[in-house]
Amino acid sequence: MNLFDTHAHLDEEAFQNNQTDLVERAQQAGVSTIITVATTLTSSRRCLEIASRFDRVFPSVGIQPNYCAEAGPDDWDQIVQLAQSQEVVALGETG
Repeated sequence: MNLFDTHAHLDEEAFQNNQTDLVERAQQAGVSTIITVATTLTSSRRCLEIASRFDRVFPSVGIQPNYCAEAGPDDWDQIVQLAQSQEVVALGETG
């Protein structure tokens, strides 16, 4: 079976020190592709960076509604700019 994880938060601090192990274990379990899902501008940038290190991990960019109050006035414009990157495969997490 070939599995596709459409909603992983690999950018979370809890996974910071073991992302490689996490991705390897997922692939061993049959997960061939992972989308790492962003929740803020900072998270979006981290997702792009994480995805650049793995062949089968792809980034999303976005601002999750629970974080809108924390977003700066230019954050959405920067998300739109990041979304232009060829590596980005989805917008989200946008609620």
